[in-house]
Amino acid sequence: MNVAVDALHAALQAQLPKSEGPIRLLDEIALSYPDYIPRIQGLEQELRDLTVAVASVQEQIEPDLTREIDPTEVRNRLATLTKRFRDHQAKEADLVYETIGRELDEN
Repeated sequence: MNVAVDALHAALQAQLPKSEGPIRLLDEIALSYPDYIPRIQGLEQELRDLTVAVASVQEQIEPDLTREIDPTEVRNRLATLTKRFRDHQAKEADLVYETIGRELDEN
């Protein structure tokens, strides 16, 4: 279970905005279409929230002899988080497709 949680956490962290490195697609969209900035900020906040939630699950499943782990609860939390991540990715894809359509309409 740790491997799955670690993989999900790594996937989320890889998508978080970074001050260094190449410009991300969402950054380019924000520069070209400032009216999308609130949606982009919402997506970024959603991603940060998901990252924190996954870190919480990681902490919950760390071996600790003083507390018992409920596998059903962990499995349910992971199912909810992976669904939220898929929903997040769908919202992001919708924004990208909307932007592409807008660019095509303008040209």
